[in-house]
Amino acid sequence: MGCSTYSCVMSEQMEHPLTKHLTEVSTPPRNAVYDHGELHREEFETHTLDKRRGTFTVLTDATLTSDELSKVATAVELIEPSMKACFSNALLLWNADNDFNYVEGYMYPHQLSVDIAMEHAWNTLNRKLIDVTAQDDWEPSYYGVEFTDEELLREYVEVGLEESVWGIIGNHRNRFKWLRNHGYLA
Repeated sequence: MGCSTYSCVMSEQMEHPLTKHLTEVSTPPRNAVYDHGELHREEFETHTLDKRRGTFTVLTDATLTSDELSKVATAVELIEPSMKACFSNALLLWNADNDFNYVEGYMYPHQLSVDIAMEHAWNTLNRKLIDVTAQDDWEPSYYGVEFTDEELLREYVEVGLEESVWGIIGNHRNRFKWLRNHGYLA
């Protein structure tokens, strides 16, 4: 007997290596992401964008339309993403164009020699994953919470710009305000 689409997706999600990483060790950030987030597909496309300072690779989980690719290229040109700066890159991409949503959670790079889920941030555009930080040879999986509250996002962009402390879920600057407000910390 088959399963409903929802139960099949939930079963597949529970067996995924990234889901196992999130549930093996209980921490407030991992619990929050697991409770509020979702798993993203593992089949990705890379897009090489020409910038003034050379080329730049963007990872997506779906084919982008020419308008979407143009929007990504324009935003990337504006923010000039840095390697190993996923939280600032993703928040600044949202700040440059609010059509992008900000997502924070964990990324599991299947091709790296480490067996660990890494805290990570990325964006979505029309429900398509956009990662301007990951390298195309990582073959990653993503599990994250999409943030759409503009007031909250603007607050964290301001904090990042003023204090170089980026991110929402694991932000220590405000004593993990988001986690406390959602009952994950006392």
